[in-house]
Amino acid sequence: HSHAESVMYDGRLYTWALRCDSVARLRLIIPATVWLSAVLAAAAEEHRYCIIGAGSAGIQIGHFFKHAGRDYVMFEKSARAGSFFETYPKHRQLISLNKRKVREGRSADFAFRHDWNTLIDVRAAENRTRPMTERSKELFPHASILAGYLQEFAQE
Repeated sequence: HSHAESVMYDGRLYTWALRCDSVARLRLIIPATVWLSAVLAAAAEEHRYCIIGAGSAGIQIGHFFKHAGRDYVMFEKSARAGSFFETYPKHRQLISLNKRKVREGRSADFAFRHDWNTLIDVRAAENRTRPMTERSKELFPHASILAGYLQEFAQE
């Protein structure tokens, strides 16, 4: 089958991805306290790809896999995508640029290459998640803005 599996347990969302073809492999990724029948049932299924974590990289590759029709599953220890940015960095200001403007005459592709926080969205323009550059005017935005963006992007 071509779908991701996830289980909510104790306020945490567990979504998975390695080649999840055995319970033994799953034990390497998920703590013993999470052994629910739903997790075991999902572990018994085989998936071609396994994504660990729903941070920026995990969400991005999951987006590509979904739109390419790949058989994958994703594991995330938190109940929300991008939850790392709800706590870190401790000073709460991102160190990645939110470059909203580029020199006149530059293409949209050029501008996108200088946007360090927005993910690549392969959907039609009208269905895309609003980019980070439209969410904050700050050159180094607050981390909660990125967390919200990642959560919205992951909901597609």
